[in-house]
Amino acid sequence: MLGFYSSHPLISDHLFSSSALRTRDRYAYGPDNSLPNLSAMKRSTITVWLSLFFVVLFTYAAAMKLLTFAQFKSQLGLSPPLSAYASWLVVMVPALELASVAALLFPRTRLLGFYGVFSLMVMFTTYIIIILKFSQYVPCSCGGILQDMTWRQHLVFNIGATILAALGVLASPSWQGHRYVLGSWRL
Repeated sequence: MLGFYSSHPLISDHLFSSSALRTRDRYAYGPDNSLPNLSAMKRSTITVWLSLFFVVLFTYAAAMKLLTFAQFKSQLGLSPPLSAYASWLVVMVPALELASVAALLFPRTRLLGFYGVFSLMVMFTTYIIIILKFSQYVPCSCGGILQDMTWRQHLVFNIGATILAALGVLASPSWQGHRYVLGSWRL
């Protein structure tokens, strides 16, 4: 297994010492110290592409809500489960979407952004399910392309986006690798 290096005690001892293995792991190299760990590269590529998808999606959604602010506010006011909260939801939803976008833009805060996107998508999907199951009146407070979808298509789209957001969370580096996101908290 070690080939040429196994015959030389200094080299073989160093190659498999705990400090050499930690150094090799830190730089994401494979067990033979020659090829990069493709799994880490794939995870990084997945998180970048998912970040790009959600940055475009949420920037578009927030911009449409802000550009048609009066319509968005009136539609939220007509929604039976949300009418009592419409005055502050009309500001909070675009703000949370843009905050998630901002977090996704930087590698240090990307995991936090994926958690924000996942949380928002779960809330949006739950809202659609509640509207479809329990409401007689089904207002649409979405804008642009999403406004042209039926509620069933919107539900399928949201479920798919929620799954992609969960994939973004799972593909992101662990919290231990990003302790500086949480400041002094240690998980």
